[in-house]
Amino acid sequence: MATKQLTLVLADTDGSSKDKLGIDLTNLDSLLEKYSKNLTPYPNADYKIIKDDESLVTALKELETHTVVGLDIETTGLDPHTSEISLIQIAAPNRPVILIEFRSITHKESLRRFIEHHKIPKVGHNLAFEIQFLTKHLGINPVKTAWIDTMLMAQLLAAGLPPTLEDDIKAGVLPIPNLNQSIKNKKKLKQELNRNLPGSYSLMRVAARELGYSLDKSLQVSDWGKPLTQEQLQYAANDAAVVLPLRDTFRSKIIENQLADAIQVELGALARVAQMGLMGMGLDLDRWGELAKEIETRREDAAKIACEVLKPDHAQLNLFGGEASINLDSNEQVIAALARLGIHTNSTSKDTLDKLSENHPEVFTIIEYRHWSKAHSSFGEKLPTFVNPVTHRIHPNVNQMRAASGRFSFSNPNLQQIPRERQYRSCFVPASGYKLIIADYSQIELRIAAEIANDSVMIDAYCNEKDLHRLTAALVSGKPLDEVTKQERQLGKAVNFGLIYGMGATKLRIYAETNYGVKMSIEEAQRFRDNFFKGYPGLHQWHQDTAFKLRTTKVKDIRTLSGRLRRWKDEPPLTSLLNTPVQGTSADITKLALHKLNTDLDELGGFPIVVVHDEIVLEVPEVHVAEGSTMLEEAMISAGKRFLKSVPVVVEATIADTWAEK
Repeated sequence: MATKQLTLVLADTDGSSKDKLGIDLTNLDSLLEKYSKNLTPYPNADYKIIKDDESLVTALKELETHTVVGLDIETTGLDPHTSEISLIQIAAPNRPVILIEFRSITHKESLRRFIEHHKIPKVGHNLAFEIQFLTKHLGINPVKTAWIDTMLMAQLLAAGLPPTLEDDIKAGVLPIPNLNQSIKNKKKLKQELNRNLPGSYSLMRVAARELGYSLDKSLQVSDWGKPLTQEQLQYAANDAAVVLPLRDTFRSKIIENQLADAIQVELGALARVAQMGLMGMGLDLDRWGELAKEIETRREDAAKIACEVLKPDHAQLNLFGGEASINLDSNEQVIAALARLGIHTNSTSKDTLDKLSENHPEVFTIIEYRHWSKAHSSFGEKLPTFVNPVTHRIHPNVNQMRAASGRFSFSNPNLQQIPRERQYRSCFVPASGYKLIIADYSQIELRIAAEIANDSVMIDAYCNEKDLHRLTAALVSGKPLDEVTKQERQLGKAVNFGLIYGMGATKLRIYAETNYGVKMSIEEAQRFRDNFFKGYPGLHQWHQDTAFKLRTTKVKDIRTLSGRLRRWKDEPPLTSLLNTPVQGTSADITKLALHKLNTDLDELGGFPIVVVHDEIVLEVPEVHVAEGSTMLEEAMISAGKRFLKSVPVVVEATIADTWAEK
């Protein structure tokens, strides 16, 4: 591999040799610096190595005179349960970076106290990583201190439009280290670029973008378990030092963009976010194994039935070793098979198949197969591979700001995609002697919409503890409230969640049947829609005002009640302008609730393990579960009241032995 650091740029060639970003990938000679500017190498920070307890105490006393410090660590691996801390770096303005050889320190209490010092915020980039390792190996309580994460600041300022590869190429701020200059094959070169390309919010790209510095990250994956070289020590010092000017730059931009409240929500939740990934979630492997076998059997049976019903003219070997009639995972073959049955379509999307199945029961066999196929591929036998060999729990990556709305997302594995059916969630269990506390907000999105729209009918319903789904059913059907049946309440539920973001009649009809089992004609859907907006005039006015603003000003941004900003590159759909402030505010409330779970929860021995939109799950020792439940409810209600001034906030909590018991 070549060691020369190159800068990737846009090339002046025709589209035949470009990838989707317009980058010429035929050979490296064409990657000229036409659109680039020279980046200044980050000036090496002075540093001081700490190898003994006495020197550590002295250094920490000097650092205590500062109001903010930069923090970074180097580790022997990425998993805090199987890897160790090699080095802890602490930077302060106008002084050498302190490099603490962690394994050489025998009495670490002074270091723990300093990191927990709440009056000295710790600045870092992607601090969830540091928090997890420091919690595991130093024993800090991350809730006790203040954290300032420059990655979260960058993500918040991006407002749903992360800088693309092309953006950074045009700006000349995309250095690609160690690119093999001998590769000429386009496919291999793209693979090489992907291997070397840092993410949009990596420290390398953020420092280049915001400060104009090139930050050498070539030693990031070096061996930190052996005695460290001068190059490694310098690399470590620079990583801790660079976050301080980054923080200053971002702080000014956050104030300028009126995002001060929003960043406080994000930074306040950070400690609990890191804790979720560190503590993980228990999985009953025996129960899951039985479920995985059942899923596999259901998938095989569904495939056989679908292939028999579709009766194509040709056969091929299937995944099960036998002869199958059709590859059900091939859209082209499924479309062709349906055409032979006289069912014509250009798509096999879920919405299309759902609609076709109303008049063609054969299509339902494809839907059934896909349901079980997705369950098998997404979970099935795959989920146990994520169980940590040390903790015997699943530790997902918790992505605090990956979604444009501000909602949490999970990966490796995506616990938010675990189906709500009992047979799935019953496999997720607490440790012995612990209980789960599962709490969610009651109709939080509808309540937020009522607040934003200032709809007097909805607000009155919530303030007087009326059942909004029953009320909506009465309004759209023209029946008295006390005559609404259970089935009609389901209609009200479908209409509420379908129309809150401006869904049309056609989509409402499909949505109601697919998600709530409520059937209606297109004429009925239109009538329900008309009556809904007549019944909720404030909501109707909010929709009308937003649509007018979109037409007249070509608005491309919107804010949540916390001030969180979301931008679009092109004109956004009306539905996005309506649902972003609602779903984004819901995310704000949930994150604020995590922040409000103060150290009292830790003293009980409890901790959060997963968040699914408006649901928070804690794991708490059985002897303290009642206190933990009250604590969670109070934190969630307090967070909701921060943003909802006209609408009461209701939280429903359940104490459970499995995740299925909510």
